[in-house]
Amino acid sequence: MIQSSKDIDVAVFGATGYSGFELVKLLLNHPRVRLGHATSGSNPDANLNQLHPTTLDLPLCSPQSVPLNEIDLAFLCLPHGAGPGRGQEEAARLARAGVRVIDLGGDYRLREIDHYRRWYQTEHAHADLLGSFVYGLSEFHRTRIADATRVANPGCYPTCTALALYPLAEAGWLTEGSIVINAVSGLSGAGRGLKIPSLFVEANENVTPYHPGQVHRHVPEIMQTLRDMSGAEIPSVVFVPHLAPVNRGILATIHVPLSQGPSMSEIREHYAARYEKEPFVHLLAEGATASLKHTCGTNHTAISLHPCEGGLVVVASIDNLLKGAAGQAVQNMNLMFGLPETEGLPC
Repeated sequence: MIQSSKDIDVAVFGATGYSGFELVKLLLNHPRVRLGHATSGSNPDANLNQLHPTTLDLPLCSPQSVPLNEIDLAFLCLPHGAGPGRGQEEAARLARAGVRVIDLGGDYRLREIDHYRRWYQTEHAHADLLGSFVYGLSEFHRTRIADATRVANPGCYPTCTALALYPLAEAGWLTEGSIVINAVSGLSGAGRGLKIPSLFVEANENVTPYHPGQVHRHVPEIMQTLRDMSGAEIPSVVFVPHLAPVNRGILATIHVPLSQGPSMSEIREHYAARYEKEPFVHLLAEGATASLKHTCGTNHTAISLHPCEGGLVVVASIDNLLKGAAGQAVQNMNLMFGLPETEGLPC
């Protein structure tokens, strides 16, 4: 952790995607940050207000033109994979130049190279750096993040799921059988590129599951995080994400088998104790149910608990662009530079 009275000079690599644009807005309003450079690989000579409907008059530049010796931290909002302008290459270039990095992409979240090859269907050109990135789930790795120079920001679905299940994992209550995660995401979760399922006519008045079962690349990230939290093997995870006709937000409904487990009162007490001092995680009152409206537009997580025969249903919501991406990245930056964790983040 660095503690300094001076402003933090930052650059955003990939400022024109949804997460990058959200991050730019947060950083421009952060009282301790100076955003000196915002890059675009495809439109390096444009202004941000030419590419987004915004009044922000922010010139863009090429990634190669950023003077690395003038920045304290780089945020990467880039597509995963190898090649110029993609996550693997930029993260490696910046890390090896001694620049602190928070990578919002998926290239450095998984620690095992075989897992990366299998789930991302590509080679990793910088596998030697995999273990050097701290997994940036703020509530779980707070101390490690504070001392880190390289942070891999979690995916949006894994963030929501991990925070929903952290108390159960910590207590050793995820050992009986398959955890079934049904999750809904807003259209911004699919990115800003043109895709047929995201077209208005396809998505409006429709809800579509995609990559159901155990094929989505967030499955190994969820499994890795739950294993780390519990210190034990997790039997299996079934993950069914859905695309919903809303702009933003994630709502996860998770069934956990607990046939020989604790009582509901014990579970509620454990959740309450775990999250009592967390500024961005909230256990809702008994009888309430988490929804997208609890958290959209904020960096918060809402969790509700529901008994069922032989198990427990946990419902959790986050804003996929904030707690699931840009907001958590700023939270991690605050930890790395010794700032109040809530600094510059929407309530």
